Amino acid sequence: AHTHRGPAHATFFMGDDETIVSFNHEELFFWERSSGRLIASHHANSARYVLGPAGNTVLRQTATGGLQSFDPRGVLLGRLPIVVPPGNRELILGDRARKLMLMSTDRLTEWDTSTGELVSTLEFESPTPIRFTYSGGRDLLVNLSDGSFELWNIDARERLLRHAGPYDARRGMVLS
Repeated sequence: AHTHRGPAHATFFMGDDETIVSFNHEELFFWERSSGRLIASHHANSARYVLGPAGNTVLRQTATGGLQSFDPRGVLLGRLPIVVPPGNRELILGDRARKLMLMSTDRLTEWDTSTGELVSTLEFESPTPIRFTYSGGRDLLVNLSDGSFELWNIDARERLLRHAGPYDARRGMVLS
């Protein structure tokens, strides 16, 4: 049986409900749910992984800022034409893996994964964003450093709602 070299940082189900993905700083693992058998593993020098909204893509940020995508069986599908800038704190894959959202200390940027083109930018003055959740469509929920959260329409770059909080962003948030 194959095990992690060190603790697993996170685990999640792929969209097929038959594959479990786990990772640590050294490796990305794909496991068969029914038997626990290791399907594939990939050496990694990164702890940034994202599951696509349909559950059929895993995206890995490499140490150099490159992005690689994998299918549910652990097969490397290719590299995305986007380089994640230094200082990026979070990334979310959305809209059937056609869009990628990146968060830095003062802005959120939306990228087209097929062309590598920057689609839109939302800039924040204060308080700064610390976490966000992307619906995969038009809506974006952002936790801010003062414990509040905001709901944005990405296409219109319009804030729809602000809730003063306090809200503990470490507990996570979900748009459905």
